[in-house]
Amino acid sequence: MFGIALFISFLDHLKYEKGSIIKIILYVTIIICAPIIFFDNYYNSVYIDAILGLTFGFLLLKILAQKEKYEIFDILVISLGLFTLILEKDVGIFLALIILIIYFVDIIFFKNKEEFKNMNKKKAIKLVAYILLPILGIIIAKYSWSYLIKVNNVEVMFSRKI
Repeated sequence: MFGIALFISFLDHLKYEKGSIIKIILYVTIIICAPIIFFDNYYNSVYIDAILGLTFGFLLLKILAQKEKYEIFDILVISLGLFTLILEKDVGIFLALIILIIYFVDIIFFKNKEEFKNMNKKKAIKLVAYILLPILGIIIAKYSWSYLIKVNNVEVMFSRKI
């Protein structure tokens, strides 16, 4: 359900018009069947790898499908997605860093580049917030998870000496 819920948000551009019901059914079918294509045991597995891949794909699609400049809601969705990506699995930190680099390139060179040209105090604060929120999401997720592991004395697989 989590994987389906991630991609349902991309259906907001669909409007019900005469003859569009087939298009809507096709999109929903693709959203439901896409996880099975890439992870054949998706609906019967407890492994988190498929969800990790779907979250990564969602964030990548969210950034690349962004047509206009970023607004605060878009930044919050990306920040919470990065937060979720890190909490899903330890390797999520590397995927989050990849998404962060793509996001920075997109915001600086493509979507919000005109705001860098005519910089005033209000725009500077807005751009700093747009850059710091995703970084803050990553930092809070990493340290809150590390704190929880430490408090509960949980042995972490990747921290053991070989």
